[in-house]
Amino acid sequence: MKEERKKEYGEPTLALHRKIKHAIDRLGEKSDVPCILVSSVEKEVKKDPRTVKFHLKLLEEAGYGKLSEDRKMFCPKKEKRV
Repeated sequence: MKEERKKEYGEPTLALHRKIKHAIDRLGEKSDVPCILVSSVEKEVKKDPRTVKFHLKLLEEAGYGKLSEDRKMFCPKKEKRV
């Protein structure tokens, strides 16, 4: 599947996708609440809100988390630690 995404979106888009995912991870570690403001992710990666929401939607489709209905919060799934 990774090879398909490379062809479909290109390496710069995949790099931004990884950057957004890492920003969510960092913000989630700092927070006591389970969800992250989308505006915080936008500020962290310094990208347009539409671009960030597009990538959050891709993360949601991949099962990484859930974007709220108003598209203002993203709730990543917490992995069970052993």
